[in-house]
Amino acid sequence: MVGYVNSSQQLVGEHFGAGDWFPLIFGGTALCMAVASFFNSRIVERFGARRVSHAALLAYICISLLQISLASQEHEALWQFMPAMALNMCMVGFIGANFGSISLQPFERTAGAASSVQAFLRMVIGAGLGIVIGQAFDGTAMPLARAFLICGVVTLLLVLFSEKGRLFRRLYPPGSPRPMMELH
Repeated sequence: MVGYVNSSQQLVGEHFGAGDWFPLIFGGTALCMAVASFFNSRIVERFGARRVSHAALLAYICISLLQISLASQEHEALWQFMPAMALNMCMVGFIGANFGSISLQPFERTAGAASSVQAFLRMVIGAGLGIVIGQAFDGTAMPLARAFLICGVVTLLLVLFSEKGRLFRRLYPPGSPRPMMELH
């Protein structure tokens, strides 16, 4: 997300020629993330944080592949770029909230301190990656699209490692005793 924030003015405002429309377009993308976050709370209640975050991550990777395909075109247009970008930012809304909650499960008794450490690490790592992604801007959407794909694949590998190679599963079978902070 920070990579998009660092690249958006140059990419949307200048490369795609949005000019004075840039703040409205950028705000629209942020609104998409807010709507996704709102619906996330409803969807998680029904399907569980793991299933929702895993599905969102896979969708994020697929949309990143679409973004690479679009950026490969000689004359990618703003109307092609923005819907894919907005969809990926929606997936970020699902991914960040759910994986953040899942990662706090083992720290039930020290959730406040663990949440602070998590927020610190997310900000530092996100800012570092955002700087690298922003500096990679070459006048096209390709560096951002590639960065999204790389981040998505690395995240998928980390999730597969932490979930012991299995996606879309409940942590505890139905009817079994669960800890206080169950996010299935």
